[in-house]
Amino acid sequence: MKDKSIFIAYKENNIPGFATTNMTLEEWEKSNPNLYVVRAFYVSADIAERKDKMEENFLSHCDWYGLSRTDLGKVFKHPRTNHPVKLVGYNPRNNKYVFIIEDQYDKKQYKVTPSFVTNNINIAP
Repeated sequence: MKDKSIFIAYKENNIPGFATTNMTLEEWEKSNPNLYVVRAFYVSADIAERKDKMEENFLSHCDWYGLSRTDLGKVFKHPRTNHPVKLVGYNPRNNKYVFIIEDQYDKKQYKVTPSFVTNNINIAP
């Protein structure tokens, strides 16, 4: 059970919601009696650890692109959309789009090139 988490889809007052927990389903239902479980299934713990891996990859490769370790999590302005975006990770398995940014409005993640990050990281949001 330690290598798996439970993904739970629930409703509260007919409003859907989602949660991931390491508790058993019974424990989660006892701690949240006002929520109605619609569906629950097991997910790999690797999915929950994906963010940590992206951060670790960034910290080990940021010097290659002239970035500092403190640039991870930095918020800057996207030049086309003018939305604030946050630098959240690095994917060494992708040759062209190695950096991952997150739009702060819709929380979607996008792959971008190193030149996009180095040219725009100092633009204030």
